[in-house]
Amino acid sequence: MSMDLRKRIVDLSKKAAFAANKHGLEGQRAQVVLVLDISASMNALYKTGVIQRHGAHSRFGGHVR
Repeated sequence: MSMDLRKRIVDLSKKAAFAANKHGLEGQRAQVVLVLDISASMNALYKTGVIQRHGAHSRFGGHVR
């Protein structure tokens, strides 16, 4: 996974944690759903395996179909 993508994911995780804390939800468990973009603009990322590697190594269970 590219460092830019990792940094973006970490940034989004921090934003989500901040929003949860702001609404008094710190320490709560939540179900996470991963939605993938299958448009033509993402084709190169699918062909090179970037998307599959990210899904397999994420904290979201690693189930790639």
